[in-house]
Amino acid sequence: MTSLTGETPDLGRLAGRGGAELVRQRAGRAWLLRPPGAQDRQAWVFAAGLAADPARSVVVVDLPEGPEDVLEAVVRALPEDPRGHRVVFGRTPRQGAPAAGRLLAQRLGRTVVVADGVPLPTSGGGLFISADRGAGWMRCEPGAEPVPESRRFPRPGWEADVPDEPRAVSRQAVAEPLPSGVWIRPQEETPAVVRQRAHLAAHLLGRPDVITVVVGSRGEPGVVPGDVARLYRLLPERARAAVRLLEYGDVRLPVGRTLGDTLADVLREPVRAYNGIPGLVRPGPGGPAVAEVFAVGEDGSPGRMLLSREVVYLPSEGPAGTGRGPRVFRHGWPLRELPEVAPGVHTCADDTVVEVVRSGLWVRSPQVAPAHAAHVRAIPPDPGGELVFFDTDAPHAAQLRRLAEEAVHRLGPNGPRLARPVPLRLPPADPHPHGRPEDRADDRPVAVQPVPRRSIVAGAQDEDVLAAARERVRSERADRYGEAAAFAALLLAREPQLGGDRPAAGVITDLAAARMHLTDQGTDPASVGDADPDEDGLALLRCASEGVHLLPVHEGPVALQAVLGPAAAAWYGEQRLVVDWAFCSASSAGEPHVPGATRFLIRSLRGRRTAGLDPARPDRVVFLPGTRFEVLRVRGGEHPLVMMRELAPWEIAPDREADQEALGELERAEQDWRWRNSVEDGGPRASFTGRPERPPGLLH
Repeated sequence: MTSLTGETPDLGRLAGRGGAELVRQRAGRAWLLRPPGAQDRQAWVFAAGLAADPARSVVVVDLPEGPEDVLEAVVRALPEDPRGHRVVFGRTPRQGAPAAGRLLAQRLGRTVVVADGVPLPTSGGGLFISADRGAGWMRCEPGAEPVPESRRFPRPGWEADVPDEPRAVSRQAVAEPLPSGVWIRPQEETPAVVRQRAHLAAHLLGRPDVITVVVGSRGEPGVVPGDVARLYRLLPERARAAVRLLEYGDVRLPVGRTLGDTLADVLREPVRAYNGIPGLVRPGPGGPAVAEVFAVGEDGSPGRMLLSREVVYLPSEGPAGTGRGPRVFRHGWPLRELPEVAPGVHTCADDTVVEVVRSGLWVRSPQVAPAHAAHVRAIPPDPGGELVFFDTDAPHAAQLRRLAEEAVHRLGPNGPRLARPVPLRLPPADPHPHGRPEDRADDRPVAVQPVPRRSIVAGAQDEDVLAAARERVRSERADRYGEAAAFAALLLAREPQLGGDRPAAGVITDLAAARMHLTDQGTDPASVGDADPDEDGLALLRCASEGVHLLPVHEGPVALQAVLGPAAAAWYGEQRLVVDWAFCSASSAGEPHVPGATRFLIRSLRGRRTAGLDPARPDRVVFLPGTRFEVLRVRGGEHPLVMMRELAPWEIAPDREADQEALGELERAEQDWRWRNSVEDGGPRASFTGRPERPPGLLH
């Protein structure tokens, strides 16, 4: 007898009591135990399609209707494997899968893993048991009760890092486990959600080293970036680099922003994303399956195959936030013969490069305006085919057109049928980059504050300007730079992740400038902003801003105290939004009351902890220039108080839920700090300066 694969299978008829017997047959990477007689083709195909288990043999048991002691036949028919077995019952035993697994483990004297629930087949031969379909895979050891092992087979290394049951991330959105990761979707269970869940489970390829975070549901209300950011913050630090974002449905975003850019700015770290739906395809009959990425269809199902597969979004080059657009870091374009001058950018002719972008290729000049580049890089894939862009505003536009048309013919996967040249013109500037005033659903006035000269440190930095600033800091302040640079080098040696992939020399200079600024003026923050700095001072501020930007983020309540005149105190009560164009210093530990001062309690989102650079102030948190704060509450009287929360770059409309959460957190912090300061008898903390700080948003 031969198997359906044409190979001689390992067959045996093993009699059980009462006449029960099972046949053992090899099926792909698994074994199939079935009744004798005609083979059930569906059972064999199911078993043959399963993934391998590196820890034990996989056995599919097609149990017949019959006597209770059929499990004895299973014991005798199981292949020899001292590692144990993963047993998948086609028909659940009458006593239930966990009880059957426990009996098998006892009789065999080795581990048996069984599915307590209905496994859902997934892409790549996996089996997933969602929370609504059962308890999951149970591990049965001889003489012990079954214990949960996982919900996914094969079990990825990241499974313990993600929720194993649906979990609300806001009032509107829920994070639901998927075989390949997590799905952030609207909470309402609609027919579209049910249909798309099946698409994602069946087609979305899971990887043991990647957590796929699917965002949104097609045709359903959009989720907000804050929902995604909350999930990121639930993940352990080690798991964030494994995340691949998949924008699947609608997301509510500010004008001109993308989800990836927004998250990168909120989290202040790179955000990696799939360009579409990762899945498997077989190039030919009987050939091995190949991992590819497919466009997201209108109904959420996979569309055409894409050549640009994975992208990365980087944080903006300053707290003001201007997205640089995604950069493709994995693709299938045949460009290896062209010299690569930057990631995904290849030289194809004199004064011309070709860059891989989300929607195809971009034939352009080596120099290009950042805003223009971000716009082109963010264009999503076209459902109809790959696009080959060329600039029409360049001096050699005719050459760019010719090269684009040539690329269509030479590099297109199947000729021009699937690729077409597209002319590009620079888009007009957005007159309201932070949203139109009429879009703000709040009748409280928005402060219009003058932008001082030092706000240059808050914007995107030109590398040439920064390089010159670093040289100036090294030379003009050489007497103090040496000590600060040594301190910065030690910090970088202890925490090398601070510098990312940047050259160490520039990182050390920026950190040294930050230490010089913090120890110079950080002890007297009120002096920052009294007068415009000279060129030497501007160089220090530029580098210090970059250095502070590298420090760890503090998320939570902080406090500062400032002496305000009556006009300034009244001014805060009239504002909804306050922008601080200088460094703003606060404490994460609270401080004893300064007589006559107003206390500011701020819910920090992206303030930086400076203890690594200035151990004398271990509790200090510094907000970068350009930080925006929303005024939540102003209280007068004997102990005046202003409560604020730091806004994320993407927030252009009020978020009542976030406001209430921040207020509750600040109120609890106020009570805790007041109690702590009242019972301490050791005097003020060593880091307490004993004098007020500069109030946020007031430069005088």
